[in-house]
Amino acid sequence: SGPSVPPYTYNGFVASLEFVDTVSTTELSVDPTDIFSLYNWQHRPFLVEGWDGTSAPGGAPSCHLLLSGGEARSEHFDSRSLPWSTSCSLDFRGRATDVVHISLFNYKLNLLSCHSALEWFDGAAGNTSEAVRLICSPVIRHAQDSSGRFLEQLSFVSSGRLMTLLLRRSTAPSAPADDEFVDGAYRFHDGRANRQRVQGISYQLCCFTRLS
Repeated sequence: SGPSVPPYTYNGFVASLEFVDTVSTTELSVDPTDIFSLYNWQHRPFLVEGWDGTSAPGGAPSCHLLLSGGEARSEHFDSRSLPWSTSCSLDFRGRATDVVHISLFNYKLNLLSCHSALEWFDGAAGNTSEAVRLICSPVIRHAQDSSGRFLEQLSFVSSGRLMTLLLRRSTAPSAPADDEFVDGAYRFHDGRANRQRVQGISYQLCCFTRLS
């Protein structure tokens, strides 16, 4: 716990958690063609193998993470939790009246001349969509400086319920330490009541990240 604005002074506590598996007696009906229903049914980030649910070329799994405001209102994300691919998509899908607030903590793009990039779309990414922000390689950003002080975060707020983050890479890393990635946090807000407040503040959702 601690304040959400500088200076950050955090304290903590020690807790013991015990998880007990239970068997559900209710069978849920899910339309297998609806990836959003399947996501909510599984109660976990859902990896799909293509934009349309088909297999990726060569049978390799694609890199697609769907984050639903109907499940978690705020959470961390890390592209390193996904299978490596030349193109990774993180899709943030809120409720009908939501807006999406994304903050980046760390990212690393190694290749020269924008051969790796991060792209933001205010809505769903597609052939006719234009990115509202592009970050080109080479670039490295950390959540903290060398003294451990948290730096100002790069944040985005959507105009509607959808936002998409694309991580594009052209070469697989030769070692884990060379992996190009992005991590951060997101938060969904009810735009009917909180639109002005969301536009005016920056949340410190920090910070369970690993620096590379």
